Amino acid sequence: MINHEESTELLDQTMSLFRSTDPELPQLPDSTVIDQWIAVLREGSNTSDIAQSLGTLKQTIESEKADHGALETLLNKLADQVTQLSTSVGSEGDMVTRLQGLAAALHTLAGKLSNTPT
Repeated sequence: MINHEESTELLDQTMSLFRSTDPELPQLPDSTVIDQWIAVLREGSNTSDIAQSLGTLKQTIESEKADHGALETLLNKLADQVTQLSTSVGSEGDMVTRLQGLAAALHTLAGKLSNTPT
C-alpha cells in the first residue's frame, strides 16, 4: 500500500504535468503516469472505480481515433470521482487540497479539449 509521502509525490508529479502543458494545446497524461495511478488506486477499497475510469481513459488515449468528446467526458468523470474522494480522505496533511487541485486540473483539461479542434 502506498504511504502518504509517496501519494503526495505522485500527486505533485501529476500536477506538474498539467502545469507544463501549452495553454492552447492540452496534453494528456502518458500511459506511465496513468499506470502508476491505476496500480495505487486498485489497492484501495474506495478507489477501484477511479482505477477503472483511468483504465478506460488510457484505452481511449491509446486508440488511434481518440475522440475529444469521449476524452472530455472521461476527464470530467474522473474529476468528479477525485472530488468525491477528497471528501473522504480525512485531514491528513494537505491531501484534500491536493486532490481538489487535481480535480480542478482535470476539469480544466476537459474544457480545453472541448475547445480544441480534432
